[in-house]
Amino acid sequence: MGLISLLFLACFPQDSPPTDAAYYPLNEGNRWFYQFSRTGYIARHKGPLEVTLVKKERLGMAQLSTLRSNGRHWILNPAHQLSVTNEGIHLHSFRERPLKSPLLLVKFPLRKGTEWNSTSSIGRDSIRLSGTIAGEETVKVPSGQYNTIAAKIRIQVLNERSEVEKRMEIRVWLAREVGPVRYRISNEAGSLTLQLLGFNSGIGSESAIKEYFPLTPDSVLEYKVSVPRRKATQIRITARKGRGNSYVFQSVGEKSSPQEQLNLEVSIDPSGLYLRRFDKWKLNPPLRIAVFPLKVGKLEVSKEKNFPRATLITDVQSREDLQVPAGKYKAYRLHSVLLDRRGSVYSITVWLASGVGIAKVRVTSSEQDHMMMELTSFQK
Repeated sequence: MGLISLLFLACFPQDSPPTDAAYYPLNEGNRWFYQFSRTGYIARHKGPLEVTLVKKERLGMAQLSTLRSNGRHWILNPAHQLSVTNEGIHLHSFRERPLKSPLLLVKFPLRKGTEWNSTSSIGRDSIRLSGTIAGEETVKVPSGQYNTIAAKIRIQVLNERSEVEKRMEIRVWLAREVGPVRYRISNEAGSLTLQLLGFNSGIGSESAIKEYFPLTPDSVLEYKVSVPRRKATQIRITARKGRGNSYVFQSVGEKSSPQEQLNLEVSIDPSGLYLRRFDKWKLNPPLRIAVFPLKVGKLEVSKEKNFPRATLITDVQSREDLQVPAGKYKAYRLHSVLLDRRGSVYSITVWLASGVGIAKVRVTSSEQDHMMMELTSFQK
C-alpha cells in the first residue's frame, strides 16, 4: 500500500549517461519547491511542498540518494533511496524499508516511445509497474517555461493478505538541469498536481562552504566595530564550533564593556548561511541570510516566522573587491531586508570573502547604521 505513495517523487537519477542525467540533477543539498493543488480526497497539504536530497552514500556498486519532503500525507512524504545505471532509475527502499529487488522507475533513453515493465515487492505487497516516454513538451509553471520530456507511469499494488489491488497513474515532466517541473498523480480517490515554484541546486554548495566559511573550532578573528554615536572599538572575536555545523562568535577580553559585547551565532549547510542568534535574540527558525550556491542576482522572498506579518527578502547583490583593515578580498555582498507590518525596514548586509569568510557586516534600520563590523585579522 505505502509504496505507491512514494514512487512519484523518485525520478532523480545519479550516474546515468550525460544526455539523460541532465534531466535529473542529483547533488546533495538540491531542493525543489512545488505548488500543490488537488481534486477529490487523494491528499492534503498547506503551503509549498519542499523536496530535498539529504544524503548520498555508496552501497556495494550502487550510489544511493535519499530524498525527503515536508509533506505530512503519506503520498507526499517520501524517505526513499534510489540509484541509477545505464538501464535507468531504480528504487531500492522507501521509508527505510528495502524492496525485495530494485524497481525500475524510468528507463533510458529518454526518447519518445521508450517503454518498460518492472516488478518487485515489499512485505505482503507485490508491485507491478509499466511506463512510457510520451515525448517532448513545452510546459509553463510558476517558476517559468521549460522544454521537458514527459513520462507516464502506471502502478499496480496487490496485497496478498487482503487481495485488494490499488492502482495509480503518474505523469511527470522533466526539464534539463532542473528535474521534475510538474507532477500529475491520480487514483480512485482523486488527483493532485505539483508545479515547480523554484529550484535551488546543491552544485557548488560544498565548495562554497569550504571557500567562504573556512573556520575551525580554533579560529580567531579580530574586528573593528563601529556603533553610531560611539567611538570605533577594536574587539577580539573568537569563533567556536556550536551544535551541528554552527559557529558562535563572541567578544573576549575583561576590558570589554557590556555595550561592546557581541554574541552572534551562525550556521551553514548546503542550502545556505543562517543567523541563529544576534545579541540576546534567539531566532527560531533561523534567519537565512545567504542562499547557496552563491550567484549574483539570486533572490528569495519569504514570510518570516520570527516576526509576525513580516516579509524577508534575501539576495546576492554583487561579487566585488572588498577593502577592510585585514586586506583586500574578492567577496560576495549578501543583503537581507526585513519588512515588518508597520512598514519599518531592517537590513543586514554581509560580505563573504574567499578564503576568509565573514569579512564585513552592516546592520541598519530606517537608513541609519546600527552597527558596522570590519575584519582586521584572521587566524585559522
